[in-house]
Amino acid sequence: MPKKLEDIDKWVLVLFFPIFVLDYILSLILTPPKQDLSEKKSVAVGDATETHGAPRRNPASPNEFISILMGNTTVYEMIQMGVKKNGDRVAMKHFQFLGMKKLKETDRFPSKIFNYDDPDTMVQVTYKQLGENLTNFGKGLREIGMEPQPPHSNQEEFEKATGKFSLVIFEDTCKEWTTAMQGAMAQSMVVATCYATLGHDAVVGAVNETQASTLFVNWKQVESFYKVADSMPTLTTIIASTHEMPKDAKIWSPPEDDNGKVQIVSYLDVIEKGKTSEYEATPPKPSDIAVIMYTSGSTGKPKGVVMKHSNLVAGLAGMVTNVHVRESQETFVSYLPLAHILALQVETILLTMGATLCYTDARQIAKTMPLFSPTIFVGVPKVWELLQGGLQKQMDKAPAALKTVFDVLLAWKMDMLKKDMDTPVSNKFFGVISTKVFGRDRIEFGVTGGGPMSASLQLFCRAVFNCPIIQGYALTETCAGGCFQATSDQRSGIVGPPMPCVEIILQSEPEFKDSGGLPYLHTDTKGAKGEAVIGRGEICFRGPSITAGYYKNKEKTAEDYDADGFFHTGDIGQFTADGAIQIVDRKKNLVKLKGGEYVAVEAMETAFATSPYVTNLCVIANGDLDGPLAIACTDNQALEKWATESGIKFDSVNELPDKPEVRKEVVRSFVAGGKEAGLGKLELRIKDCALITDVIWMPGNGLTASMKLDRKKIYDIHDKELNEMYKRNGVTISS
Repeated sequence: MPKKLEDIDKWVLVLFFPIFVLDYILSLILTPPKQDLSEKKSVAVGDATETHGAPRRNPASPNEFISILMGNTTVYEMIQMGVKKNGDRVAMKHFQFLGMKKLKETDRFPSKIFNYDDPDTMVQVTYKQLGENLTNFGKGLREIGMEPQPPHSNQEEFEKATGKFSLVIFEDTCKEWTTAMQGAMAQSMVVATCYATLGHDAVVGAVNETQASTLFVNWKQVESFYKVADSMPTLTTIIASTHEMPKDAKIWSPPEDDNGKVQIVSYLDVIEKGKTSEYEATPPKPSDIAVIMYTSGSTGKPKGVVMKHSNLVAGLAGMVTNVHVRESQETFVSYLPLAHILALQVETILLTMGATLCYTDARQIAKTMPLFSPTIFVGVPKVWELLQGGLQKQMDKAPAALKTVFDVLLAWKMDMLKKDMDTPVSNKFFGVISTKVFGRDRIEFGVTGGGPMSASLQLFCRAVFNCPIIQGYALTETCAGGCFQATSDQRSGIVGPPMPCVEIILQSEPEFKDSGGLPYLHTDTKGAKGEAVIGRGEICFRGPSITAGYYKNKEKTAEDYDADGFFHTGDIGQFTADGAIQIVDRKKNLVKLKGGEYVAVEAMETAFATSPYVTNLCVIANGDLDGPLAIACTDNQALEKWATESGIKFDSVNELPDKPEVRKEVVRSFVAGGKEAGLGKLELRIKDCALITDVIWMPGNGLTASMKLDRKKIYDIHDKELNEMYKRNGVTISS
């Protein structure tokens, strides 16, 4: 945890006094006046009912939702605008992939090798080339038998339609993914997306549910999908993406005597077919279906969220109202899964605005980010936690003098930021750190979404990286249209007012209680900590960015989308006094303990993650427990350091989880983080933890593709450790 000013030796502070004085004076001169947030206050646009509060909207759209962006009504129109305006500017680039190689003889698996030493060999695609590629890819799809989607007036008609108009994409984030999707849209086709971590069964299910004729997969996956083609009756073509394909590699092809009905073509073959095709573009209508996005989920069958072009454009129109994206100036590192709505929408708006997208593997961003030098960075909270953890580890290894400078200036800057002031002199020091991480002394802004970011993490990243860190809140079902902080509003713990493409109601949830034992009601005027609020309850969205429902799943659609057009998120929030939304709980993660009390699992995980001893954790609470437990992946270096300094004898870090005093120290750190975050007494009653020293949770192995906890998978992986923890706490699990 970062030190506070009051924790630093006063004689050390005396040495830094001249810097503090200069920072203070320059901040008074250079910091703009604090913005009057009342101008951002959401406004009531209707009446409350017995069960929910009045709908509230962004003050920019009190009477009419914003649903069109820069005159564009479809994703196709947006991308075409970017292509026409930016011609020779680089749209996409990535380092050349050389192959797989074991870096050390002791390595169990080979690593990906890229040509980082020679940036001149970087693969680059201009906007003009992108426009040609996506146009030709779309025409090439027509040549291999695909066709535009048939006319339909509603989702029910669309679900009954038949034809070869659906393309399923199952591939990692890359330029080929984006080109394939945009090419299909240029022919009014439908793209169904699957996370790379969902597995083959989910892909087969998506092909069959959408009756897709074409499947787009990485070149290494072709053989495995071809061999199960009989289980996909509508499939006629497998397109092999050439992403990370070495020059000497070949795409698998079936034996000559195999008369299978499925043809195999490469991504480049499709583009070549399009170059000589006589088909013209078939631009989609706003009401046409653009994407069926299969959500990852941690349990059950993935759901296909049906998104029209108008939904996606409205979501983007809402997103850009609070941030300033400079035309033809931004550089962005694209590594998040494009099968996730956040990455998909961010890429779309940046291509519209003429940004350069730099593709990289998520595990390579530490190497590639300084080389790409992005101006904007987007990451889920876990990614920001990894940046924080990596930096703190580097500082722990640094000379004592450097670490002292870091600790003092960080504590000073965080204190100044809390007062809405800046530190112009200290920023020079942090600019060196930002340059090491991002390749520049400051980025324009950072964005986090996909889950709550703790106040301490947000403040740390604002301080160290010299930039605003803004939180957004939206869902796949809202096409990323929801709430978004403005760069001028840097308060921690809020996600901003409603975007101008939606309105929000808070529905009372009398069954669920806050940390003080009070129900969440839309009539509440005070929150759990006594703060002034304008109602509390489940957050429900309505507006043009809200999707119509789930593909061929009427039961789930009826459960989540009500007759009045509101989508029920399952998240419990409150309106602050100035009209911004705070997420305070989640219905499915409000878990009832043995005594009948509810605890907020996600809130605990966010707070406990500030522990210096863990890199990730999963809180366990159920009706068999009278207090929460946790399972945590450890920061072995920090754990070993504490154990050594505490005189605990051990030969290997793997021995530490068995020592009660070690677990007690980790639990103590959880409680400290929970108190700092303002958790209630029940959440702070955590009793024990299982420590994992030899496993790191990754997408597909403890995490979903969007870096959220996959609880079911975690329970499966660590069944032995969980049972041991239950046993030593005298817990009998009923199911």
